[in-house]
Amino acid sequence: QRTRNRLPFSWQNICDFSFSHIYDKINKRYYFSFLNTQFDIDNIVVINLLYRNIGFVYKGNLDIDNFKKIATSKLSFINRQIGSGIRNFVEDLIDIDGINRDEIKGYNDCVKTHNEVGLKICFTDKDVGISTEYIADLYKLNFTFLIKERFDLVIYKDRYFEKKNQKFIEFIKNSSFLKEISHLKGYDTTDSGKILFKDFD
Repeated sequence: QRTRNRLPFSWQNICDFSFSHIYDKINKRYYFSFLNTQFDIDNIVVINLLYRNIGFVYKGNLDIDNFKKIATSKLSFINRQIGSGIRNFVEDLIDIDGINRDEIKGYNDCVKTHNEVGLKICFTDKDVGISTEYIADLYKLNFTFLIKERFDLVIYKDRYFEKKNQKFIEFIKNSSFLKEISHLKGYDTTDSGKILFKDFD
């Protein structure tokens, strides 16, 4: 929801750029199609910030790789808020597994961040959630990979060459920034700073 809320601010010219990582349930990917609902696609540039591994994060001697196991084992799940990219991904996985939401214990228990997912699993009765590999590593939890999330920067084409914005883009490409990110478990900076979508005249 936070990402969906931020994008219209760019559209309204309130800010120069927006970060975005929306999962498209129809195309099963991140995520150019969603931009068509927010922008004139011909007037934006999409620059990659990073990729990060997303998967099941869980404690104990469990082996979790789908929602059927969560439902049949009656494990307590911690969800993300409605409208978030992870929530869209969760709903898609549940549909693929062919089970009902009410079969999943804790389905309506929601938090807003990846870190909160980790904390809930560590310090409450929650057994499993979907989060980043970094969070699993941080809290010494188990991790089963599901998808590589793409985290992008969306900027208007006519603002792309502004000095302040070019400085920020150069910062993303800076070796010191890339080195710091590369230390985070499950993060990938292969395309950091690269233009993924543009339409320069």
